[in-house]
Amino acid sequence: FIGTTLDLMLRTLGVNIVVVGGIQTPNCIRTTVFDAMAFNYETILVDDATGAQTKEIHEANVLDMKNIGVKIVHTADVGPWLDSR
Repeated sequence: FIGTTLDLMLRTLGVNIVVVGGIQTPNCIRTTVFDAMAFNYETILVDDATGAQTKEIHEANVLDMKNIGVKIVHTADVGPWLDSR
């Protein structure tokens, strides 16, 4: 988000939910999630579609994200959860 036009593009498109997956939970994932929350997006982390060097590092970062209000889901739950919105 920072230093990009991502927020402007998402708002222009009417997006208010950010769903995040990827690698390096403590770096790219965490930064994206914390930025999305700071910009007041409803933020969803797909736990089994993210990872880190170790399970412990991943789980510690997921807990931090959960503690700031990020919804933690699994891949199988993303579609049904979005459909219920």
